[in-house]
Amino acid sequence: MKNKKLLFFFSFVLIFVIAFTGWWFINFYFAKDFHQKIQQRLSNQDITFSIRKHVITGYPFYVENIFYNVNLLLPKDSNKTFAVSSLYVEKLVIVYPVWNPDDLSFSISGSSKFTLKEESKTFLTNQDSLEGKIVFNKMKEANLLLKNFQLVIENEKKLLFIEEFRLSVNQFFLNKKSDTGEHFKVVFNFLSPDYYLIKRIFAHANIESFQGQININGFLPLKELPDSIQNWSQAGGFVEIKDFLLKVSGLESILNGSLTLDQNLQPLLVSTLKIKGYHSLLDEMDRSQTINPKTKALGNIILNFFSRSNATDEGSAIQIPLTIQDQWLSLGSFKVKKISSINW
Repeated sequence: MKNKKLLFFFSFVLIFVIAFTGWWFINFYFAKDFHQKIQQRLSNQDITFSIRKHVITGYPFYVENIFYNVNLLLPKDSNKTFAVSSLYVEKLVIVYPVWNPDDLSFSISGSSKFTLKEESKTFLTNQDSLEGKIVFNKMKEANLLLKNFQLVIENEKKLLFIEEFRLSVNQFFLNKKSDTGEHFKVVFNFLSPDYYLIKRIFAHANIESFQGQININGFLPLKELPDSIQNWSQAGGFVEIKDFLLKVSGLESILNGSLTLDQNLQPLLVSTLKIKGYHSLLDEMDRSQTINPKTKALGNIILNFFSRSNATDEGSAIQIPLTIQDQWLSLGSFKVKKISSINW
C-alpha cells in the first residue's frame, strides 16, 4: 500500500515535470525568434534594431529573455517633435511565467544612452535598478520603479539625479470595444530629485519632492501619432493634472487643472497654481543672482497683487490662474512666455 502511494506521488511529480518542461520548450520556441520579429516589424518603419546576444533561461517556471547591447537607430529624416535618432541599452531582461505570458516583468541594468535628433547631443543614463511590470489584463496595468537614476550629457554636465521614482499606469492600449471609459492614469513620485537645470536657477535649492497624477480621459486609438491625437482631441479627450506638488527651498507649489488641444492641436491649459513661501523663493533667486533687484521687486509686486486678490485666511499662500492659450503661457492676465508649436 505504501509503495502504491509512493508510486502515485512520483508519477504525479513526473507528469508535472514533463508538462512544465514541454510547456517551457514551447515558450522557448516562440521566444527564441522574438527579437527577429521585432526587428522585422521595426524595419517596416525604417527603424534599425540589433542586439549582440539573446539568452533564454528560467526553466522550468519562467521564460527569462536576456538581451545584451540593444541598439535602435531611427530614421533621420523624421520631423516629429519627440523623436530620438538612436537608443542603446546595455542589458534588457524580460521575464514572464510559462502559464501566463501576459504577466511581464522587465529590468534594465548597466549603462544606456540616447541621442536627441534636434540637438544632436548624446545623453548617458545609469541607475542602481530600473524594474517594471506590465499585466495585459482587462485594466492593462503597468508599474515602474527607478532607483538612483543619473542623466548626463556625454562629455559635459550632469542634468539630474533622482533617488527614487515610481510610476503607475492603468488602462493603456485599449481598443474601443474594451474601453471602460475610465482614465488612463499615470501616478508619479520623485524622492529627493536633484535637477541640474533647476540648480542653475536656484543654486542652493533643496528640492525635497516632486509628485503628482495625470489622468488622460478619452479613447486614444493606436494609429500614427498625429491621427491618434486628432481623433482623441475631436472626441473630447482631455488631460487632468492632479496635485502636482513641488517642494523646493521653502517654496511649496501645487498645480491642478486640465489640458486639451485647440483646433490646431496645440495645448490649451486651464489651471490654478497655489504657492506658499514665494518670498523665500525670490530671495533665493536674488542670492544666486538669477534675477536682479529690479526684477525681484517686480516679481514681488505681481505676486503680492495675486496675494491681495485671494482670501486672507490662507496666510502666505496665493492662488494664480495659470493658462496656455494661442501658444502663450500666462499668469493671470500677465503673458509670460511664447510657447513653441508642437509638430505632431
